[in-house]
Amino acid sequence: MYPPSHRLATGVIIRNGDAILLVKGNNNRWSLPKGGIHEREVFSEAAIREAKEETGFNVKLNDVAFVTEFKRSDWGQYLQVYYSADIIDGNITVNNDPDNEISEASFVPIKELEAYLNFRPQVLPLKDWIKNKVTQYHFFDLDVESIEVININ
Repeated sequence: MYPPSHRLATGVIIRNGDAILLVKGNNNRWSLPKGGIHEREVFSEAAIREAKEETGFNVKLNDVAFVTEFKRSDWGQYLQVYYSADIIDGNITVNNDPDNEISEASFVPIKELEAYLNFRPQVLPLKDWIKNKVTQYHFFDLDVESIEVININ
């Protein structure tokens, strides 16, 4: 049985030339900077806050890059909105994260992303967005589909 509501989260795609900023969680998994939405916070406000907390950068949001929704019976349902973003100022640091969930942040060349990312609900939409630059909605039923991607090429 699923929990009664969606878990809402948002994240950012920060490019620096041919590299994308990723963060490494304390679980040793890399991802885009992202996090949950606080009460009375809209997706865009949360994305800006999460970028600062997890990377040290103040960002300006551009367009919505993609929306991903996924469910798994033992996790519940998730809805995540990812924005493309530009750095306004700041320095790369993980010391701003109040939850202390991030151990590292680094710009990773796009051609090396497959060595860092493997969570399907994030990596497949990211791959589509990098290739096509078109906002898309993606849905994953992780009770039926594989959670991980071995190769994103």
